[in-house]
Amino acid sequence: MVNDDGRKIKSRQGEIRKVLQDIIRGEVLPRVFETSTLSIENKYLNRRVVSNDVAVRFQTFILDQDIPACLELVQEQIASGFSLRELCMGLFSETARELGESWLRDELGFVEVSIGLGSLHIIVHKLAARDSDAISSDVRHNILLASLPEEQHQLGPLIVSKIFEMEGWLVTGGPDCHTGEHLNILASQTWFDVIGLTASTENLALALKSEIGDLRKVSLNRDVLVMVGGNGFANHPGISKDIGADGLADDADNAIAKATSLLRELEIRQRDIAK
Repeated sequence: MVNDDGRKIKSRQGEIRKVLQDIIRGEVLPRVFETSTLSIENKYLNRRVVSNDVAVRFQTFILDQDIPACLELVQEQIASGFSLRELCMGLFSETARELGESWLRDELGFVEVSIGLGSLHIIVHKLAARDSDAISSDVRHNILLASLPEEQHQLGPLIVSKIFEMEGWLVTGGPDCHTGEHLNILASQTWFDVIGLTASTENLALALKSEIGDLRKVSLNRDVLVMVGGNGFANHPGISKDIGADGLADDADNAIAKATSLLRELEIRQRDIAK
């Protein structure tokens, strides 16, 4: 028979597992990695994927924290014709998804998953900084990316920020940038065409309403467009309208297409008003 102490320990383990499961679902399996189903023009929907053998090798290197081997494998794929963008949206995001699902299947420990995600962060930073050819010198628009202070650092927003850079956007903020007084001051002093906010849970998504209202009040750009994304909108995408956002993005490609479309519509409205 299990004594009271044993029952307490088992109950506590269950509570801890539930918390970790929520973290994994919110941080490792964000909607930013899902294939977009919105009917918006997107020239990158038919992106290629690497072979299963390459994916397995990459995950092994990630778990071993063998950064040099990861970088070498990535360079091999780039040499074979893949773009860094395709690898970010394919190999890297799918590796993060697989790490999370492996934890949920009890095949990996939470610490192993955390270390793997940390390695992926390092890889994305190193490649984006080193591959200057992937970043356009023709900066067309300016975007500010942030999340609530309660959010943990996410790989998804990091990939989103890097892909915006590759498309020639001037990006400020990212996974480490949070809403609040500092962000409001930044938005009041710098012109941003778009502000992008992420939320990994529905409660956090709803909490963005007041933040969006504050940002619109202080923004140097009185017509600033606000976009949202993340797992917090997965089950109820209508929340984006309820909290005052101009658009909702499913992944990085969709975010760029949506932002570009919204800016184009805004320019048309402004021209019509000016006539």
